[in-house]
Amino acid sequence: MTTEPAAERRAAPRTLADELRSRTDDALAALLRARPDLLSPVPGDLSQLATRAGARTSVLRALERLDRFALQVAEALAVAPDPCPYGELAALLPDGEEELPRALGLLRERALVWGGDDRLRLVRTARELLAPSAARPSPTGLGPSLAEATAGTSPGRLQEILTAAGLPTTHDPVSALESLASLFGDRERMDALLGQAPEEARAMLAKLMWGPPYGEVSEVPSSPVRWLLDRALLLPAAPRTVVLPREVALHLRGGRAHRRPEPLPPPVGPGR
Repeated sequence: MTTEPAAERRAAPRTLADELRSRTDDALAALLRARPDLLSPVPGDLSQLATRAGARTSVLRALERLDRFALQVAEALAVAPDPCPYGELAALLPDGEEELPRALGLLRERALVWGGDDRLRLVRTARELLAPSAARPSPTGLGPSLAEATAGTSPGRLQEILTAAGLPTTHDPVSALESLASLFGDRERMDALLGQAPEEARAMLAKLMWGPPYGEVSEVPSSPVRWLLDRALLLPAAPRTVVLPREVALHLRGGRAHRRPEPLPPPVGPGR
């Protein structure tokens, strides 16, 4: 299902300012009603409005005013590739397929998301606020991506990981990460790899799967932990701390960004 107006599909915006220029007067008025702080002071033009719409304080206010499912959609976009196709976003929220167009439309209306359905982009400030980090866990319970978690890993160590995972070695770190990411995104090959894991290792992954994605290990890792580390199914995050890469967690979850998506508001019962 597509959620974008026909005019936006004809000319895909390159920036948020471009997207705002394509809006009708009524759509701009709806944005300013939803985010009245953008009018103080009155912006001189749409470029200034776009800059203000991406300011940290304004984005925080806009996120706080979202309903629960719209916020979950924004959280899913923050852990998805940038840009993210609509189909990939829907796969992250499998229980909210019927409500997803409404929530995404709300995020677009409030200038928190822009771009066509094939290239959905969360405003950079919103991504920074909602993306997981060691200091600020994501409500999704997901951790850093494979690329983020392996930053600083030596090229030699990456080649050792490829070998342990049953992959051919490569000539550089970039292609090594691409090969690992391809493995982690392939359900059949990942199932086969995890089928070789010791039972204790699978139990450790199950504990971290829904978050928090960080775990404490002994100074000398046990054999199950070492098995996972050797294949980048866990990665060092700090001394005696390991982290579950985002791609591995998503595989274990069946691709779900949230444990309990909330596409519908809870029922309101009668009060006494």
